[in-house]
Amino acid sequence: MSANYHIRVQSVEEDTLTVAVFLADDSFGCFADEEFALRLLCSPDNVYKYDDDYNQVANCSLAEEISVDNYLDERWIVNHSIDFIANIKLVSLNNFPFDDWDYDRWSNAISVNSDDTLDFTNVESDHPGGVVAIKVLKPEHLQHFKAGDTFSTAAYSSQNMDETHYETIGNWMFSEE
Repeated sequence: MSANYHIRVQSVEEDTLTVAVFLADDSFGCFADEEFALRLLCSPDNVYKYDDDYNQVANCSLAEEISVDNYLDERWIVNHSIDFIANIKLVSLNNFPFDDWDYDRWSNAISVNSDDTLDFTNVESDHPGGVVAIKVLKPEHLQHFKAGDTFSTAAYSSQNMDETHYETIGNWMFSEE
């Protein structure tokens, strides 16, 4: 799975996850809607693990409520994201708008730490991105996150797919509606 975003968890409060989001693909911008937020919370590497027979199994209460099939079903995510996400709010926006997309430099700047976590240190200063707070309806849906976690995700919003050209990202990214 290719990454659309790189994520660093900044804090986990009772019902709110605050994450730094770094753009990883110039075809996508970060969407401030419930669909994007639910896909981010359900990123397969975070909520599903593999058993000894390589079957995906739930790793948290959110995965127990959202099957892999439902996660992969666009219509299901669109119709049910409001059942899980109370709201999503832009906290800050960095390096937008941007003119010079240098994907090779940005994608190669990510390294892996000795504990197999992703290190985004080299992307934080110049990567387009922002900080987003995601408030959930059930606090237990955040139990699989802790401050400092890093991961890459293919999260996206199908509701905004027509607006993903990089020249317009700075105009609509993280709308605060």
